[in-house]
Amino acid sequence: MKNLVDKFIKVCLAVIVLLTVITVNLDSAQAARSTFQKTCSEISLNSVNTNPTLSAVCRQRNQIPHQTCLRLKGIENINGNLEQHSLNQPSTFQKSCRNISIDGAKLSASCRKRNQSYQNTSLYIPNIENIDGNLQYN
Repeated sequence: MKNLVDKFIKVCLAVIVLLTVITVNLDSAQAARSTFQKTCSEISLNSVNTNPTLSAVCRQRNQIPHQTCLRLKGIENINGNLEQHSLNQPSTFQKSCRNISIDGAKLSASCRKRNQSYQNTSLYIPNIENIDGNLQYN
């Protein structure tokens, strides 16, 4: 009987591991990492207090640099954590976060929690590409 219980536990653990791997892969597929930082330089954030805008100088197909910008969409502060939500909504994180900065595709800030304390957080902004010198969501 003990052997049967041990086998059952092992099978359950294997199923849990498999489901975890599948879930992580699905999440990764839905929110692909940005690639713009590979072909863009001078990456910065502008208009942080109102409509956060990502600015950069990006190479076009012909390798000529092009100044471009893109309004960040759907980034929210959820209890002190930066999270990406619907691209159909404007970003709101800037209303309750401070010390906002960007390094490549990594957005960092100190964001207010429900208890009014602040927490350092970061988010790799997903789904932004350099399309012939222009920043675009994919």
